[in-house]
Amino acid sequence: METELDAFILMFPLSIIDIMVEETNSFALGSEIGWNDVTHNEIWCYIGCLLFMGLVRLNAIDSFWSNDIYGQPFIRNLLKKKRFHEIHRNLHFSDNETSDKNDKLFKIRKVVEILQSTFQLNWNPSQYVTIDETMVPFKVC
Repeated sequence: METELDAFILMFPLSIIDIMVEETNSFALGSEIGWNDVTHNEIWCYIGCLLFMGLVRLNAIDSFWSNDIYGQPFIRNLLKKKRFHEIHRNLHFSDNETSDKNDKLFKIRKVVEILQSTFQLNWNPSQYVTIDETMVPFKVC
């Protein structure tokens, strides 16, 4: 691994991006008038926006594209606001028509299975594992 992106791809494989592109386009064709197929690059940009938005908190998502002091040039240069919302509205990980409706995770089942196998393959915890208290809720008596 040479870059942070390599580390990210190790745990979040490209096959998930393929699923996101395929299923989002499939869903949007049936629901969005004038849909332009989402590309792999746009999905990467969308994920980048979400990660950035998780670090920089604003009151409204649209504030990231504003031209005032809250606006974020990084986000504005990554994806247009309209396209971000189109992807967000149509984002899918499975085919609603062919998925097993009895499976409570049917909408994300394929991704969960890929992540489970990827994590098992690429992360082998040592004898000592530290868990930050902010990651696990606890109650003081």
